[in-house]
Amino acid sequence: MKPLSFQLFMILLLTVFTVSAQLEWKGKIDSAEMLVDSLRFDEAINILQTLVTDAVSTSSDSVQALALIKLGTAFAKANKDSLSTKYYQDAYEISRINGYEQLEASSLFGLGASHQRLRKYRLAENFYRESVDIFLVYGDTLLVSYIYSNLALMHSQNGDIEKEIQYSLLSISMQQQLKDEYGLGVSYSNLALAEYNRGNFENSVKYYRKSQDYFDRDENTSDFSNSILNLAKTYHKIGVFDSSSYFFNFYDSIGHDIYHKGYEDKILELETKFKTSEIERENAVKQVQIEAQQRNLIILGSLVFLALVIIVAIYLYNEQRKKNMRALAARDQTLKDQRIEELLNQQELKTTYALLEGQDKERTRIAQDLHDNISTTMVTMTMFLDSLKPKSLTAEEAKLLKRVDEIAHQVTEDTRKLSHSLDSGSLKHFGLEVAINDLLEAVEKSGTATKGSSSVDMQSVLPSELSINIYRVLQELINNTLKHANADHFAIEITEIKDEYLTIIYEDDGAGFDPAADKSGIGIKNIHSRIDSMNATLTIDSKKGRRTTFIIEIPFKL
Repeated sequence: MKPLSFQLFMILLLTVFTVSAQLEWKGKIDSAEMLVDSLRFDEAINILQTLVTDAVSTSSDSVQALALIKLGTAFAKANKDSLSTKYYQDAYEISRINGYEQLEASSLFGLGASHQRLRKYRLAENFYRESVDIFLVYGDTLLVSYIYSNLALMHSQNGDIEKEIQYSLLSISMQQQLKDEYGLGVSYSNLALAEYNRGNFENSVKYYRKSQDYFDRDENTSDFSNSILNLAKTYHKIGVFDSSSYFFNFYDSIGHDIYHKGYEDKILELETKFKTSEIERENAVKQVQIEAQQRNLIILGSLVFLALVIIVAIYLYNEQRKKNMRALAARDQTLKDQRIEELLNQQELKTTYALLEGQDKERTRIAQDLHDNISTTMVTMTMFLDSLKPKSLTAEEAKLLKRVDEIAHQVTEDTRKLSHSLDSGSLKHFGLEVAINDLLEAVEKSGTATKGSSSVDMQSVLPSELSINIYRVLQELINNTLKHANADHFAIEITEIKDEYLTIIYEDDGAGFDPAADKSGIGIKNIHSRIDSMNATLTIDSKKGRRTTFIIEIPFKL
């Protein structure tokens, strides 16, 4: 299996186990919440602490933060606010570092409530405000309304009546939109208490009666009875004794009902205690069976998912294998094409070498013919002209004869120069340095504005074939400079290094060219062909708009 497919396989497998773990964690948190609601705090705390340990070992930060929040809630309901604060603080740190904003807001809410119960009101309000900012971003107005109710109660405790009223009104506004009847009952009770503390007893009566409209007498018995008691106290405060007496009696009747209801519930609990033990045992067995079924379903789902992962991995492996085979075939074809191109290039080089060798031989033959035939003929013609010259000539005849003699000498000289140019006679007889100087002299006499110079540091006598190739390369370079470079000067420098190789540097100060683009010219091709025939290396340093330098290194053994 290829690495990519294996990595995908491992990612999907990890996903399966992660989903299974998250389902298990959610079940534990739900169980802990049920235990907290039934006041079985020790059992809930044990489950949540185990969950925190498991989350730490698996690096599940979000689960750890949520479990810590639930621990804070459990300790808060068990009236252990110092421990509650610690767990809320730990949850806040983890949530803030990892960017779990909603968990961060819940942690801040818990911290605010814990500090309020510890009467650390300033810290509590700071935590509440931070949590409100986050809850509003996520649109959780229900929790915001609860925070405002808590803030109203807190300011009642610390004697800030204006803020108590302010937060009560804010919570009422939100709870009306949410149609949260219990929340409205609590908020109106807070508002009534604020008005009572401010001495506005009529408003206090109004809001206490309003709160009773929202409390459910059976489900919110404690809140409802407290509202009745406070209403009776308020009527007594303002001297409405009939109403005060009525609501005191009403409160007593509610208390009596609560007492008898609690007593009856206790008797019922004692009567059903032994009956429920068997039911609880049966329910425990059923719960174990349900959990086993759930585990089996999870395992079955995991196996099905794993099978799908394996199928996908096999498919990806086969596709990768086909891709690799196509790539190998393409690479083989590329290698074949490169080999064919190399063979063609070698054949082209051989053809070029033969062409250059033929050119040199043809030049030698033409030079020999020019020297042996035309030059000899012109010398013979000059001798005949001298022998035919009469003793007395008119001025016009003497002038004409002199002109013929000059033309004959000029033809002889031009033929000699052309012969030397074609056959490099000075190269044969006097060596490379003299031939180069003759070449520079010819450039100077040609009347071109470009001037040349040379420096030759060489002790060895080079083989004839090597000298001819060097000479022809320099001829081509000079020709290119004169035709294309628009240069003021060119220079040739030849240096022999330890009887092992020659370094030739040719440089002009002309317009330059792009070596990568200008490869198609016959002159450049001939230069490269002669360089290859000498087993030499060529380096070209040039760009358009600046000087050009050719560096040639030629190995040789005498």
